Amino acid sequence: MGAPGPRLLSMLPSTRCPPPAAPRPPPPPRVGTRRWPRPPPPAPAGVYRVYTWGLEDGGRLGVGSLDSETYDQPVPVPVPGLAPVRGRPPAFPLTPQAARGEPAGADAAPARRGRAAPAPPVVSCGFSHTLVAAAGDVFAFGKGAAGRLGVGPEDGTEEADREDPVAVEDLEGAVSVSAGGLHSAAVLRDGTAHVWGFNGFGALGLGQGAGALLGQPNHIVKRPKALRGPWSLVDQTVRSVVCGPAHTLVVSSGGLVFACGQTEGDGRLGVTAAGWSGAHSLPHLHQVVCRSPWRDEGGGDGPLVKFEQVAAGYKHSVGLSTDGRAFSCGKNREGQLGYPPSPGRFWMGQVSGRGMRGARVVAVAAGAVHSACVTEDGAVYTWGRGAEGQLGVLAAGGEPPRRAREAVHVSALAGERVVAVACGQRSTMALTDDGRVFAWGVNRGGMLGVGVGAGETVPLPLPVLGIDRAVQISCGPALAAAVVWEGDDGAPPPGGSGEP
Repeated sequence: MGAPGPRLLSMLPSTRCPPPAAPRPPPPPRVGTRRWPRPPPPAPAGVYRVYTWGLEDGGRLGVGSLDSETYDQPVPVPVPGLAPVRGRPPAFPLTPQAARGEPAGADAAPARRGRAAPAPPVVSCGFSHTLVAAAGDVFAFGKGAAGRLGVGPEDGTEEADREDPVAVEDLEGAVSVSAGGLHSAAVLRDGTAHVWGFNGFGALGLGQGAGALLGQPNHIVKRPKALRGPWSLVDQTVRSVVCGPAHTLVVSSGGLVFACGQTEGDGRLGVTAAGWSGAHSLPHLHQVVCRSPWRDEGGGDGPLVKFEQVAAGYKHSVGLSTDGRAFSCGKNREGQLGYPPSPGRFWMGQVSGRGMRGARVVAVAAGAVHSACVTEDGAVYTWGRGAEGQLGVLAAGGEPPRRAREAVHVSALAGERVVAVACGQRSTMALTDDGRVFAWGVNRGGMLGVGVGAGETVPLPLPVLGIDRAVQISCGPALAAAVVWEGDDGAPPPGGSGEP
């Protein structure tokens, strides 16, 4: 077959490519936006560490000492068995909510891109053990008797002491912890609470019958159990749990307070349940009903008082209402209720004090037989027993007063803005908004952290050595702890925006 002629070629489709189109000019950049993807933000430049100090006994400082005798640790030291927690730098000046482990405002919002903003650890000192909530996990160390660490065997053998922190299983997403005398508690991110340890006198609120009321030693819960209470009936969750020496207080998300545990007719539970004389313990949670001290025009009770914080002393309890008032109930022999006319009361009544009248209270704490609070302007007030210097004030003769039945101002801290207080058995600590810590009272085991040995009484506040960026504090009978930020305050949070 011959080659196609010119006429045939003209009838075939052309195989030549069309000329390339002219490139489009790039669109002008829009005002207020970036043309290129933003680089990933740098990681935080610091970490949170937990420091402990005081009388080391049974491993409760977490510094490894079970092979040696008990000793005094008069200056804070980091807990070596706890890994540093990388997280969001704290926002100084601190707020009272942040110092309780409850960030408010901007700190409470999640970071951008859907990532939850990291929170600092939370530490709680019990009588002979310590708990830490860090990165959603719970760690325990110290004496293990009565199952208070939550890691004991279920075969009936005694739980061993732990000199190094050990993880408590079955607690995911923990946001706070509380260590009491022989029992413990944790609150999870989903608003549920778990308890473990000695259920004598019904301190765990699990309702285990007459044996719990009598404090029989076989009522021990060695692993965390879910705590259920009346708050679920009104669609509320748990905001916080506070473990005292032998009683427990729970605050719901709606500001309701519930109590259970030991009472000896002293009114520490603040419960006036029908048919209950108050002479024996309560193994189930009952609501603490507190009403404002005035009546409406119809002669009825005033509105129900709601709470945002509670504290458990030896035989008394203290509460902070959502409208900024301090309340108390229980035994008042040493004036620990801040209510002069009464030897004690079974219901929550308002704390009185000349200097704090009209002031809004933002934090409260309870020790063995003394109490403390912080007002909105950063002032500290204390009341109760003061013979060992735990009130932080001096009487006319230059000695600590034996007691104060009304709240007195700790004038030695007048130049500081305090956001939180913590009470030990006979000592008190205060946290300022810039992260410094002050302590006063009995220095048993060096628990004041001021560098002097045990037996010294410090009647006025002194700075705790080596702590200048604390975000939370806790006190036990002879030990103390703090969560400290170590890093660059200017570092952006993980998942944050980087530069503005």
